[in-house]
Amino acid sequence: MTAFLPGRVWAVWLALVLATLFSWWAAAGRPFENTSAQLGAAIVIALGFGKVWLIGMHFMDLRQSPLLLRRIFNIWTMLVGGVLVALVLL
Repeated sequence: MTAFLPGRVWAVWLALVLATLFSWWAAAGRPFENTSAQLGAAIVIALGFGKVWLIGMHFMDLRQSPLLLRRIFNIWTMLVGGVLVALVLL
């Protein structure tokens, strides 16, 4: 069954699962009880956009797309994610 699935797919899938579990844990507020809940929200948003980037590059085959499309996707991911993180931290 695993003969047709490359190791890269498994590594990206595992990274996505771990990021999801960490986001879930961080959003519960446990690590940020003594600090601001905004920090937890900013971390969850940043991880979410990291997951968007991983899915776009590896499962939507943007890493093999034309350079302009990859750059637009990378800029969009960083810009929108950065703006949302900044808005949460304000």
